[in-house]
Amino acid sequence: MPKGLLVRCDRSGREGGLGGSGLHAQDIRLTPGAVAELCGVSHRKLHTALTETLGVTPAALLRTIRLERARLRLSRPGLVDMNAIARQAGYSTARWFSDAFRRQFGQTPDEMREHLYGSHGSRNAASGARLQKSSEKLQKISWIRV
Repeated sequence: MPKGLLVRCDRSGREGGLGGSGLHAQDIRLTPGAVAELCGVSHRKLHTALTETLGVTPAALLRTIRLERARLRLSRPGLVDMNAIARQAGYSTARWFSDAFRRQFGQTPDEMREHLYGSHGSRNAASGARLQKSSEKLQKISWIRV
């Protein structure tokens, strides 16, 4: 089972998780409606389950997962293809991705990389530790019962 989001559907008795469907959180075909359909529940039921369990809407959860994964990819040293990372996060342009990234993390992807590596390419240890904690938090989002 891939790390990240897994939805266990108690009512239908089947797992509508990402592993069984072949869809992953970064797949733009995975929408809140698609998750609800995989579980055999209504969009409203999924919305209620997530807001009561995690305090977020299905769309916000998917967006957070996608942006966190993008941030982890961006945290690796070396050259990055911002357009490819934007597409993998579900955004059609790097500009829309950068705007969403800034809203989520308070800085653009370029600003984050500058903070991590500076002009000399050396990683800021405190920022690296924060990214590791984010990664661990993302992996803990594993079961949501609907």
